Amino acid sequence: MISTEDGYEFQRAELDAPERVVRDTSAEPMSLTLPLLRHITNDFSDESQIGQGGFAVVYLGVLPSGLRIAVKKLRETYLNDCAFQNEVFITMKATHKNTVRFMGYCSHTEAQFVALEGQHVLADVRQRLICVEYVPNGTLDTHIGDYGELDWNQRYQILKGICQGLRHLHDEVHVIHGDIKPNNILIDDKLMPKIIDFGLSQSFDEGQTSCITKNIIGTIGYMAPELRDKGIMSFKAEMYSLGVVITEFLTGERPPGPSVDQVLKELRRRLVKEGAFSSWENKYHQVRTCLEIGYTCTEHDPDRRPTALEIIQRLDETESTNHSAPSLWQSGDEESDSPDTEALDTETTTEFFPIDEEPASADTTGETSTQEGDMADLLSRLSMSAELSSLDFLEKITDDFSHERIIGKDGTFKGSRHKAFVYKGDIPRQEMVAVKRLIGVAIPVEKFRREAKQFISLDHKNIVKVASYCNDESGGQVKDLAKLIGKCATN
Repeated sequence: MISTEDGYEFQRAELDAPERVVRDTSAEPMSLTLPLLRHITNDFSDESQIGQGGFAVVYLGVLPSGLRIAVKKLRETYLNDCAFQNEVFITMKATHKNTVRFMGYCSHTEAQFVALEGQHVLADVRQRLICVEYVPNGTLDTHIGDYGELDWNQRYQILKGICQGLRHLHDEVHVIHGDIKPNNILIDDKLMPKIIDFGLSQSFDEGQTSCITKNIIGTIGYMAPELRDKGIMSFKAEMYSLGVVITEFLTGERPPGPSVDQVLKELRRRLVKEGAFSSWENKYHQVRTCLEIGYTCTEHDPDRRPTALEIIQRLDETESTNHSAPSLWQSGDEESDSPDTEALDTETTTEFFPIDEEPASADTTGETSTQEGDMADLLSRLSMSAELSSLDFLEKITDDFSHERIIGKDGTFKGSRHKAFVYKGDIPRQEMVAVKRLIGVAIPVEKFRREAKQFISLDHKNIVKVASYCNDESGGQVKDLAKLIGKCATN
């Protein structure tokens, strides 16, 4: 028997057992005694308190060796044995690197005299506690808004880890967490996110995707509208909560908000202001993808929201795709500081079709000659328009070269991919046209004009007709250019 300074006596095995569980990640969770938990939390002192919520208070427990665990003590007013058993069962099932590790539990009941209506009566006093691993870096909400603390790669890995944890819950153990929010995601010392607090979780049968609940409990602001208004609890409702978390973690604001393009512009401004832009600069595609995922998750229609697996697959694509070219932060266009004296190279591979769509099959109905005639007439009229040599005009018809207007990406210039983009332009009362914009080039003005005029003079049915061009000159060199290249394919 071992006596402690605070008056408790323990068998050696009782003290050693939690140490073994902490050290051995394969060890099963175990039942722990209330005196032991009182001892390691300094009798649940205020100094040991590290967190609290509506249903519980969390304390830091320090084992004799100095190892630490977190002890969640349920509030007496919310004690419910069925709910406690459900939380223990689900916490025990959730065994993933991105969910908090379950160490043990305590279910203690003893008869005590308690005050009741001015009298002391003998009653059963229950204590219900859950012990999990101690995660040192606090919750996700403490990392929101401070862009100098985490670089982009760290934020990305945190977001992906959250998605991987949710995928484990949804697809492998068929559990809805029920309250996904920044306060319920811990960050460990290796910046690994861990989902915590399964007090509101629901376990589904295999194949089940939703249920109706009358007991709507969660956090307003992260709760899907169908759950809030109709009590429909589902995996897709949980994806709504994830979307809010992603958006808030990236931008500091919860949706709904402005368009993705507007958010990216504001985000870039804030990053530059805080001196944190460098790690984000070449990750435009990945940042945009994450933000788009966050927005899609918060679609009002649950069927339009992705699953956790679909999100992970999309994130994997951003890692496998080579986006080594400089970023597109300004207005949906790419910027580059590297000169490219061969920006007008004709050996490009642009396809003038919407991205991720296949071109329509060739027309064999005899309408080709009519279309070619219409095209020639259109380009003839366009080439005589002085507006086409105005960058302002081209910005207007392409919505300031917005990302949503991109219909094609050019080939390779000196090893850098996607340094030219093709945009759909809408000219009032006329056909849609394609505008090709090259970014970050540095060409002598006269050389550019000479080569551009040569392209305009080309007239052959198998060569795309260039109608006009414009350029931004600086220091005798072309820094930016756009070519109106003809009719835009819409199929």
